[in-house]
Amino acid sequence: MLGRPPVPTALKVLHGNPGEYPIKPEPKVRVYLPPAPEWMSDEAKEIFNSKARELYDMKVLTQADVETLAVWADMMSQYIQVSQQIKKEGLVFYKQKIDSNGLERLEPERNPNIVTLEKLRSELRHYSSLLGTNPSARTRLQVIDVKEDEFDSFLRKNDRKAG
Repeated sequence: MLGRPPVPTALKVLHGNPGEYPIKPEPKVRVYLPPAPEWMSDEAKEIFNSKARELYDMKVLTQADVETLAVWADMMSQYIQVSQQIKKEGLVFYKQKIDSNGLERLEPERNPNIVTLEKLRSELRHYSSLLGTNPSARTRLQVIDVKEDEFDSFLRKNDRKAG
């Protein structure tokens, strides 16, 4: 991605929109609090449910986001497992090697799990951006102006009665 990340809409409004560029309206969609998918590990389900609640409370989680959130939660559980493994094993391994003189010596090697951790961190950053969990990512969400049909109107009225 080139250039600076977009400035969050709330900051543009707060600063009086100094560039005087048109401000995109915030997305208005029906929020959805899904259950964790069955295929996930228990740890990933716990992470999924926690983040789902957070995104639901922010009013940004929709049914279309469930698969993205599931992948993010699964990767986060892997990230935690790999981090714990590195903590237990250490950042460096020492392997016995025999040098050219036939003498044994210990040579340090980087823990290979560090590469896995770095890849997971990069992917988590990408998926977090897709979920709109940081202010600049939320400004990239585009609003599609869809007229409310009769079914949506019915659901909206019944949501008010239930709540």
